[in-house]
Formats: sequence, structure tokens, C-alpha cells
Amino acid sequence: MEMKDSGTRQQFAGGAVRDTAEGKPRLALISPQFKRRLGAWLTAGAVKYEPWNYARGIPISRCLDSLERHLAAYEMREDDEDHAAAIAANIAFIIHFEEEIKAGHLPAELDDRPDFTKMVQPTNVVPCPTTAYRPMMRSVRMYRFEFLALLNAEGLKVTRSTLEYALWKGFIPPTKYDRLGNRIYGSEHVAAAREYFARPHPRGRRPSYPPRCSNPDTENHDA
Repeated sequence: MEMKDSGTRQQFAGGAVRDTAEGKPRLALISPQFKRRLGAWLTAGAVKYEPWNYARGIPISRCLDSLERHLAAYEMREDDEDHAAAIAANIAFIIHFEEEIKAGHLPAELDDRPDFTKMVQPTNVVPCPTTAYRPMMRSVRMYRFEFLALLNAEGLKVTRSTLEYALWKGFIPPTKYDRLGNRIYGSEHVAAAREYFARPHPRGRRPSYPPRCSNPDTENHDA
């Protein structure tokens, strides 16, 4: 095994020469208090499990869960465990796993964090400012204003009342509701609405609410 050589030398007062330390991590700058507390926590873990148990690989999501629990306990000033050391240990595990995954020593599946860069909005959905806050729902579910925006972007000129009429008459499948009672529309509703609102209606007018159906809105239902 050959010794690495940067090509530069540093000479000391007594005449000794060493390879330069420039660009190398200065591990001696890590607080000895930090190393002692972290070492004590890892020692407890080695007794509970076995030495270097974590090096076999743990899903990063589990490390994040543990980190959050210990962080909450630390914020509440709980002193039943060394929560600060536990937080540091979980961060150390995550860094270790990142480097080992890069080196190919551990499987990439251990990094099971959600990839929000892949949770993109479909190209046929009109962007809405609030969808940025619901990345998990954006591709499969929409609220009414998003649903109407999509249909009107295709030139169908759908109003809220005509949409409710189509739901009432069964031209669009029944919708589900969220915990707040708001309708949630999916891909099956988009397809049915396109078919219904794209076809011609008598006198070129879309149907409004029938007289027996109460509607407190004052908008023009025939628009």
C-alpha cells in the first residue's frame, strides 16, 4: 500500500518535514466534550445491541424519526436520557450512511426519504398557488377551484353551478370528501366532465339548476 503524497511539504523548526495539512479536515477541532458524550451514548448502544450495529445500515427515515423524538424531548427539558447525544448520534448515522451509499458499501434503498423533486404536477393540470403546499395530493386529487380551472383552461366555460348540476344528475361520478367536507375530484371526474361539458346542449345553453333544487348563488347559471 502506497502512502498518499500531495506533492507539497511543510518543514518545522526542528528540521522535520511533513506533508502539508492544507485542504485536509481538522478532526482535532471537534470538541472533546462532544466526543465524550457521543461516545458514551454509542457505548450504551453497543451494550444494548452490539458494537458497530448501526454500520450494517438503518433506513434514514428511522434515524430521522428518532432524531425528531429526541429533539422534542430536549426542547421540553426532559433529562431521562442524554437526548442531545442521541440527536448527534442520529445525525452521525445519517452522514455515515450517505457516505457509505456513495461508496457503494450500503444499498441505496436505505435513503428512503421522499423525493419531492419527482412529485411534479401533471402537464394537463392548470397550476394553482396552493398546490405547492400539497405535493402528495397534486397528481391524483384536486379541489373544486382546481377542477374548474382545469376545465375552463380547455375552453369548456364551466361554472360552479353547472358543475354541481352535472354531479347532481349523475353525469359526473360521485366525489369523495376531505375531513373538512370539501369535495375532492380525481382523474375519473376529469374524464367524465370533459365528455359532458364538451357535447352540445339545447339552444347552445348548458343546463342550470332545476327549480326544485335550491341554489343560494346569484351567478348566471347559463354562462
